[in-house]
Amino acid sequence: MRLLLFLILLMLHGRVDALSIIYVNPSVPGNPFWDRVSKVAIAAARDLNIDLEIVYGKDNRNLQFQTIDNLAKRDVKPDYLVISPWFGNSEDSFNAINNAKIPFITVERTLLDKEQKEVGLPQEKYKYWLGEIFHDNIYSGELLARELVRQANINHVTKKNMLTAIAISGSF
Repeated sequence: MRLLLFLILLMLHGRVDALSIIYVNPSVPGNPFWDRVSKVAIAAARDLNIDLEIVYGKDNRNLQFQTIDNLAKRDVKPDYLVISPWFGNSEDSFNAINNAKIPFITVERTLLDKEQKEVGLPQEKYKYWLGEIFHDNIYSGELLARELVRQANINHVTKKNMLTAIAISGSF
């Protein structure tokens, strides 16, 4: 009976480590968009009592791969890794993470069609690729363009039935 009581007390008072996650921010500190993404991740980690480490891919696919490869080779690995894959080396990155047996989630879908087919979808080729979070940039762009045209028509902004548009892109 005393042993059972001791084990229960030990379990109740034992230290429980927080879940450890590393987020590989694909950019550099100071990028307004990716800084906001990091701030959201930090706030969520704080709310959920998650030990979050943020490392940077430095806006370069080769440097990001080196970062991921170094994380995969750590003696103490995180419980999870969150990355935004770069086109041109996603397969190498996924192999390094998968071989290290680190469960991972991808954010954004920026790969070219051929490379996307090579890596497949979560759980198809990489056991530790748990899932992905992405939005459809093409459809979003289409919705934005339609709404801009609609607003221009409402406000009679057109000259000779022509609209001029400027497209703005991100890191790519």
